Amino acid sequence: MRIALITTSYPVCPNDSVGAGVFVRSLALSLASLGHQPFVFTPVKDGEIIPDAGVSVQYFKWSGGTKDIAHECCASSVSGLYHLGSLMWNGWRTVRDFARRNEVDYCLALWALPNGVFAKRVLKHFDIPYGVWALGSDIWLRRNYPFGELVLRSVLRSASHLLADGLELSSEVTRICGRECVFLPSSRRLDVEAVPPAVLKKDSYNLLFIGRWEEAKGVDLLPQTLEIVLKASIDAHLYIFGGGSFAGQLKEQIRKYGVEENITVRGYADPRTAIAYLKACHCLVVPSRLESIPVILSDATQCGIPVVVTDVGDMGMLVRKYGCGEVAARAAPEEIASALIRVYNQSTSAFLSGSAAFAADFDIDQTAQKFINMITE
Repeated sequence: MRIALITTSYPVCPNDSVGAGVFVRSLALSLASLGHQPFVFTPVKDGEIIPDAGVSVQYFKWSGGTKDIAHECCASSVSGLYHLGSLMWNGWRTVRDFARRNEVDYCLALWALPNGVFAKRVLKHFDIPYGVWALGSDIWLRRNYPFGELVLRSVLRSASHLLADGLELSSEVTRICGRECVFLPSSRRLDVEAVPPAVLKKDSYNLLFIGRWEEAKGVDLLPQTLEIVLKASIDAHLYIFGGGSFAGQLKEQIRKYGVEENITVRGYADPRTAIAYLKACHCLVVPSRLESIPVILSDATQCGIPVVVTDVGDMGMLVRKYGCGEVAARAAPEEIASALIRVYNQSTSAFLSGSAAFAADFDIDQTAQKFINMITE
């Protein structure tokens, strides 16, 4: 099949790890490995473009350029509305030619907004069916955008297939539009064996955060969390990778709790860096206030590192089910620290079988095959 992947998040090169586009790239590569032809339609972003063999990518121009499109197109500011308008107009204007020229058989919108709008335009002009794969933020933040609720419902009801990368999220999509939404996990394949562990201080309890620095992700909770762990007479060190609008709050919290010597803060981690630290650290912490199932969870299980997650979205249920880590009852420093201490007091090997089972169930090739089965039956 000739499958169009319509997405606002796609890596410009294999080392680009900003946002959920890492999953879309892995999905495209898996579809290609299964004998299908993926065509990606996405807005142009800053950075040198290095394409993958077997995946055709068409970039369309717009007024922005950063990789964090959701932040750049924030509807609460004049500049954000301008960028959002530019993104919508240019995508709307060019997607029809993209579908016609590539003779696509099926469109998959990743994610519901705004990409479902583009996929619906293709349906209208060429009667090419489309599916919507909901991410979470596209559903939860729909009211932040002009006519967001109305547009979302229209996009969902016109789709041939509805997917979501979380169980709770799939139920929310069904509630909104009254149609079945199937859970399929989002993940990526990491070349774990090809990358050696990072060289870190061996006698420290090395903790890791990889993700966006936004309120929903809870990165600002980690300095106080680390202070509590240190007060429990545990020599801990926290490595933070990422970027985002909460950079100032993170810096302020680090200074407030006096943990500068025990925290290393760096930018976004490319795949090799992520693997190196996932293999070297003792625990990955996901302190989210709002979440579905982040890709970093399946990253961690591929590398065999225990996880500590907050009990939001599907994370708590999954970690309990697979036994691949510990769950913090709330997105609060005290609860997260308590879970980290519980991991510290156990052997890392206690979580290995659970991590392996999680990784197997979230395998991207398995997900791609299930998607193909769904749209061809």
